[in-house]
Amino acid sequence: MKTKILFVISAIISITSSGQGIYDHNYFEDGTRWITEVHGGPPFMVHRMEVTEISGETVIDGVTALNMYHSFLDGTNQEPPLYIRTEGDKVYFLDPELYVDNDKWHLAYDFGLKPGEGCYIYSLSSRHIGGKEPYALYIQCVATTWNFMLFCGRELMIVESYTSKEEMEQGGPAGLDGPLDSGQWIMGIGSINGVLDNNRFNDIGGSCALIEATNNGKTLYSNGTLGIADAAADAPTMSVQGNELTVSGAAGAVSVYNCAGNLVRTIAPGGTDATVTLPGKGIYIVRAGETTRKFTVN
Repeated sequence: MKTKILFVISAIISITSSGQGIYDHNYFEDGTRWITEVHGGPPFMVHRMEVTEISGETVIDGVTALNMYHSFLDGTNQEPPLYIRTEGDKVYFLDPELYVDNDKWHLAYDFGLKPGEGCYIYSLSSRHIGGKEPYALYIQCVATTWNFMLFCGRELMIVESYTSKEEMEQGGPAGLDGPLDSGQWIMGIGSINGVLDNNRFNDIGGSCALIEATNNGKTLYSNGTLGIADAAADAPTMSVQGNELTVSGAAGAVSVYNCAGNLVRTIAPGGTDATVTLPGKGIYIVRAGETTRKFTVN
């Protein structure tokens, strides 16, 4: 496990561009939506798509909190909300579904950690793993880095998890030379395993993967696989030849974003084929209704 984790981390750092990635905002706010692909059954098969979104406010003991809802992508299996609040780079949550400490705020993310710093992080998915109280692990920041090709230019925090701070100081769990696990946070957005898997990584990539994060319709992050595994028969098709994007079968408007999340083209194919010239080389996110694709123009 450790060899694989260190190899992946080394590979990411070795192909990282110089300079600084995008960390423009803490996006745990009203209107942010995360889509996660959950794997199960035969290896690497998509089991379901899940959506987590922040919508509306609730006042709890005089504190204004945001409502975070979680369900399947088709709208079924709607869960009671978590409550979220932020303080700068920190994200806190309160889960009324837990039996212990269900009236206390717990730290879910700290995007302000510097290499070598750490803190206790509590799992946003504690209710999903049968917990009666928030599941805590000590998270240490290993490095902050960025890679345009992998994460659309957004800054990335590489973290290691330990059962406790004392365990980290001793070099890892008994019988294991190194951390319990290792993971990656996209700064201001959340874990690449899905926003709720903030401290339980189950190896990099794991059994869940963040597919897309948006804020009020603006694409913050997309890995480009949304809709490919479980695409509906009537989903629009998209292709790129050179720098020409062709979209077929999209009834409504098609939006094209660059990796900074800026809208660069809008197409209105009206159900027929439509072709548009992309601005130049780079990575583009194309959205047509509920279908999202990522294309690279070299």
